[in-house]
Amino acid sequence: MVELKRSVDELSRRIQLLGFRRQDLEQMRRDLEVLSKQLREVHGDLGNLEGKLNQVKGRHQEVENEIAQLQEKVKEVEKSRRAKERLEKLRKVLSEGMLQSYLISTLKGRIENNLNDIVSMFDISYTRILVNMTQTKTLSGKVELTALNQSGQQLSIGMLSGGEKIAVALALRLAIARALTGEIGFMILDEPTVHLDSMRRAELLSVIRESMNVVPQIIVVTHDDEVLRIADYVIRVEKVGESSRVKEEIAQ
Repeated sequence: MVELKRSVDELSRRIQLLGFRRQDLEQMRRDLEVLSKQLREVHGDLGNLEGKLNQVKGRHQEVENEIAQLQEKVKEVEKSRRAKERLEKLRKVLSEGMLQSYLISTLKGRIENNLNDIVSMFDISYTRILVNMTQTKTLSGKVELTALNQSGQQLSIGMLSGGEKIAVALALRLAIARALTGEIGFMILDEPTVHLDSMRRAELLSVIRESMNVVPQIIVVTHDDEVLRIADYVIRVEKVGESSRVKEEIAQ
C-alpha cells in the first residue's frame, strides 16, 4: 500500500507540474465532440459531393456520346450535300440535252469504225460507210448512212444494191452490239428470209455466211430449208402428233 501511495503521489505531483486542470479536460472533451460532429458532417458532404461528381461524369459521357452522334450526322449531311450537288449537275446535263450530245459524240466514231471493219469483210464496192447522227429535241435523234465510192463521192445508202443494203444493215447491227458490249460471241437471227424473193434470199444467205468472219457463231431460226445450204450444224424440230421431236443433223 505504501508503495502504491507513493506512486499516486508522484503522479499527482507530475500532474501539478503540468498545470493540468479537470475543467480543461472537460473542455477538451466538449471540443472533441464538436470536432467529431464536424468531421461526420464533412464526411457526409464529401459523400454528397462524390455522388454529384459521379453524376457529372455520367453526364459528361452522355454529352460526349451526343457529340459523336452529332459529328456522324454532320458527316451524313455533308454526304447528302455532295450527293445533291451531283444530282443537280446530272439534272442540268439531262435538261440541257448534254447527255445526248455526249452519247452521240462518244458512240458515233466507235460505231462507224466497227461498221467499216465489218463491211470490209463483205463483197461491197464502196470504200467506206459514214454514220451521221444529228441531235434532236428528243432522245431518239436521227441517223443517216452514206457510202463513199472509189472516187470519194458520197452516195445515199438507198443507191446500194439489194445485197449491199442487206450487208450494211446486218453490219450496222453488229457494229452497234460491238460498241455497247465489246466482242460478240454469237448472234441469233429469227426468220431472216421471210418476205424476201429468191434473189434477196440468196444475197442474205451469202452475207450471213460471210458474217462468220465477224461472229464465231450465228444461230438462225427458220422454216426456210434453203438456209440449210450454209449451215454447219442443224437442230430440226418437228411436230409429230401432239408432241415435238428434236433431231440433230450434220449439214451436207
